Amino acid sequence: MDIKEQVNGWLISLGNRSGKHFRLIDGVFAAKDEDGQEYVIEIPESSEQLYFCAPIAALHEDSEKTSDFECLMKWNLYGLKTFGGTLSYEESTNRIIFHYIVRVDTLDENRFCDTFNRFIAMVRDVQKMWLEYSQTKVNTGQQIEDFNMMMRV
Repeated sequence: MDIKEQVNGWLISLGNRSGKHFRLIDGVFAAKDEDGQEYVIEIPESSEQLYFCAPIAALHEDSEKTSDFECLMKWNLYGLKTFGGTLSYEESTNRIIFHYIVRVDTLDENRFCDTFNRFIAMVRDVQKMWLEYSQTKVNTGQQIEDFNMMMRV
């Protein structure tokens, strides 16, 4: 059994347990949860790894992205804020994407289900941290603007 067949079997089993129809299509599984959060699992050709990914946030078109990119680089350092995953910027959609890679040979059906559930939890945690960062950035920006207004008086 090749890797894609193996992972497809795990997805089908997981789907059956949750009352959903899960399966790989051309090496890719994509689904949304009840909140509309997207999750993707991909197995590229000739790879022995699963690539989990999910969008974390959309950046505002008019925002200054330099501080956002600086934050992404800091969070990616050692993977401490990202639980071993990686954050990237997808220019075509203007979104921040969370990535997590796992070797298939370290998994069985139960470990796959645990890893997928852990990935979902990591996505939620990173989203929460990004939201807090974004709110702090907005509040700090407003404080600077307020200060500049006071200095003009």
